Amino acid sequence: MRNRFFAVLVVGLLSIVIAENACAQSWSLPIRAGWSNASITGSNQMGSESVNGFVGSLGAELRFNKDFGIEFDIAYAQKGAKGTITNEVANSPSNPPQQNIFTFEGETSLDYVEFWAVLVGHLEVAKKAELKGYAGVALANLVSAEASGTANGTPVSFDLKDTLNSVDFTGIIGAGFAYDVGSVVLTIDFITDLGLTSINESVVADDFKTRAYYTMLGVVIPLSDELW
Repeated sequence: MRNRFFAVLVVGLLSIVIAENACAQSWSLPIRAGWSNASITGSNQMGSESVNGFVGSLGAELRFNKDFGIEFDIAYAQKGAKGTITNEVANSPSNPPQQNIFTFEGETSLDYVEFWAVLVGHLEVAKKAELKGYAGVALANLVSAEASGTANGTPVSFDLKDTLNSVDFTGIIGAGFAYDVGSVVLTIDFITDLGLTSINESVVADDFKTRAYYTMLGVVIPLSDELW
């Protein structure tokens, strides 16, 4: 049911493109790269602290008029979390109190290739400057997943890809600023990428979801004489 909702939403976005294509004024190519600050929600053990990583995207925006457009991007995003998991073993003659604690401290690293479809709002604030707003959805494909750290002081590492869902659906919201310098437009964007479905494949496990905040610098290459 949840996947059907996202499919309908994406089809709706595509319908807007088809309906508005006749009055579209311009195409442009936004290229971004920046910093990802990510965490995992839904767990009171692992994921309590955020991790930093890289995010980059290459896209195309179809601008209907000076105020609105729709953008499609392919993005690479590093996500994950770090924290501590502590489990107590029941006391028994073979488990004296000083040995009944198992502690794992480490970091979970998740790498995704994502496909974004977002509506873009433009607000001109000067002749060559504008504010931008984003709202849309993304389909995220998991390409690698690892956990590494220490278990009771011993270094360990795990491959988590087989235990996690290979596809995640996320919501994209954000804001940015653009300045036209002539041949290209310089941009800075602040984007929130919120997981909408659980990444944990097990139905009995905690409902883990990804969460990431992106700060991205970029350039927009116009494919027409004017963007606004």
